[in-house]
Amino acid sequence: MTLHFSQGLTLGQLLQQAADRFGDRTATVFVHQDIRTTFHQVLIDADKAAAGLLSLGLNRGDRIGIWGPNSYEWLLTQWAAARTGLILVNINPAYQAGELQYALNKVGVKALVVAKTFRKTNLMDILRQIVPQLYTSCTNNQQELVDELLISSPLDLMDLATPALIAEVNNLQRKIQVDEPANIQFTLGTTGNPKGATLSHSNIVNNSYLVGMRVGYHQKPHTICVPVPLYHCFGCGLGVLAAASHGATCVFPSPVFSAREAVKAVHNERCTSLYGTPTMFVDILSLPDLKQYDLKSLSTGIMAGAPCPEEIAKGAINDLYMKDFAILYGMTECSPGTFVTLPTDSFEVRCSTVGYPCEHVEVKVVDPATNEILPINTPGEICTRGYNTMLGYWNQPDKTKEIISEDGWIRSGDIGVLDENGYGKIVGRIKDMIIRGGENVYPREIEEILHTHPSVQEAQVVGVPDERLGEEICVWIRCKSQTTADAIELKNFCAVRKKAVCKHEIQPVAANAVTADAMLTGYLRGIDRFLYLRKTASSIPLRIGLEGNKRRSIYTNERTSSRQQHEKLKTSYLSGPRHIPLLRLTLGQLLQQAADRFGDRTAAVFVHQNIRKTFHQVLIEADKVAAGLRSLGLKRGDRIGIWGPNSYEWLLAQWAAARAGLILVNVNPAYQAGELRYALEKVEVKALVAAKTFRNTDLIDILSKLVPQLDRQGATDNVFQW
Repeated sequence: MTLHFSQGLTLGQLLQQAADRFGDRTATVFVHQDIRTTFHQVLIDADKAAAGLLSLGLNRGDRIGIWGPNSYEWLLTQWAAARTGLILVNINPAYQAGELQYALNKVGVKALVVAKTFRKTNLMDILRQIVPQLYTSCTNNQQELVDELLISSPLDLMDLATPALIAEVNNLQRKIQVDEPANIQFTLGTTGNPKGATLSHSNIVNNSYLVGMRVGYHQKPHTICVPVPLYHCFGCGLGVLAAASHGATCVFPSPVFSAREAVKAVHNERCTSLYGTPTMFVDILSLPDLKQYDLKSLSTGIMAGAPCPEEIAKGAINDLYMKDFAILYGMTECSPGTFVTLPTDSFEVRCSTVGYPCEHVEVKVVDPATNEILPINTPGEICTRGYNTMLGYWNQPDKTKEIISEDGWIRSGDIGVLDENGYGKIVGRIKDMIIRGGENVYPREIEEILHTHPSVQEAQVVGVPDERLGEEICVWIRCKSQTTADAIELKNFCAVRKKAVCKHEIQPVAANAVTADAMLTGYLRGIDRFLYLRKTASSIPLRIGLEGNKRRSIYTNERTSSRQQHEKLKTSYLSGPRHIPLLRLTLGQLLQQAADRFGDRTAAVFVHQNIRKTFHQVLIEADKVAAGLRSLGLKRGDRIGIWGPNSYEWLLAQWAAARAGLILVNVNPAYQAGELRYALEKVEVKALVAAKTFRNTDLIDILSKLVPQLDRQGATDNVFQW
């Protein structure tokens, strides 16, 4: 099978493609609303609702909010906004008045689609606190504001559709661009007010498509049970959009999560895939009558949002029959997936890692303080780069710069490791890390031990203030039904399970014994260093691809020439083939690799100089020159200029700069004094390698105009001539 991007589709084009390919196949089932629609019906309804939005005067690029629980109206708004080029703003239905007002104002929402209730909360009452004129008499101007703000249901909009407006919706599909904003999702991060992560059409269309490929949705029709909220990227992206890409059916069991309704939906709709967070799976597996439901139709699913304890993974396979389930790690700012396990991964890999980097996504683990790439199996901050990185935080360029570097790397804020096979493991959050007496302790490591205890259903580890150590380790434990645990038992359990790396005393705060109806809070007092960092002799810090015969083939069939590769483009957009992995080498490492592989093979011939060098000779001489540069006090990151025509000296300066970690500045040898001065000053060149002549021009004469103290032998500490 050929792996390719979705040919630059917008969300609206994706829905059109799904209707064309899967027309009468069931697209969505909303069990609690007794609604069942095909892909073709969704497109028709979405275009009518989109036409209604246009009739209200909303224009491409305007923001439209959606505030409510899972429903067909939510999904219809998602597609209608996409078809009109509006930017959908997902608003958490649990928001209260202050949070809602902040979200609406932050991104300049022009219209709001709102449900009547969420759980037992009347959303209209909350909205009235922000817009009092909803239930009071008001002037014409005030009423216009209300009309613009509030849309009670996208179904009402369908009545406003006319053939002309629907034609306008269809025309818009050729104008909306794949790199335009499509969705704003609020993410709180670690501190401060929520920020609006702005995702493009390309971001979310391709991420959902490729995650669907990883899970196996392209291999056969699937029915996905989606009990996760639509306002989150898990539901509206990996659920709705992945299904549209691969022709899967999305089944929504209830407006908000209900373990029993999710299981009923799997049973009645014969779902093959089940989504959820680990906590949701805990609730499902804890149902006392779980065995009464026929869940054998399940084979896969996605667990995301938090680390997956081993016991939950066992339950997913043994009790829910999800033998091929995937673990996904990511963040809203990454559309959201960056790591996903493979169906062929072992149970151990799925329990101990977050999987392998997604297609077309680069990953590195760095020291948070220095930004240096770390050796494998060494904890550091996970950073990623790829097509899935958000456009930025809406109208917050300063916050965007804090998380996305100039060269496109986005910081996750998570502490993790990459193993020798390229699989990731999350250790904890940078801001959650506990510094106990000067040592770093990661809560996830302790939680993983406690989750294997037969009485422990959930464990949460946090740091609490301590006068002597700065921070002490505190654990909250929820026991399984009809079980008990005490501090001594848990202490001994931790000591036995991780005797080689951890010995802790647990001192309870409230009680020595707890039941399933209570929580145990205690301190874990470390006797020995808790974290065991596995050392590695690897000299190359990061290698996503596996070498030689260890390279993993994600799909069963190798990439071959196919119609897909040769079909004519419909627009001037194409993502080139990605089946050849990128090299993860510095220039210096590249030269070393070349010398190791091709040693005595001729590397360079400069005919006019009568010079012929092998790769091995080039490495030796480059390292000597690099050592000379370092002896002059040049440091990694300094700029060194090269000014002259083609020569062995030019090539040697290139490799020497790379081996020394200097930044090579290529200066056009045709530059005159003014141009040369500008270039050297613009990037603050610390040293210059210059030829004597270029054609009939004496370069040293030009240089002497800038550096009068330069003699004819190039006698300065910063200028070297050949």
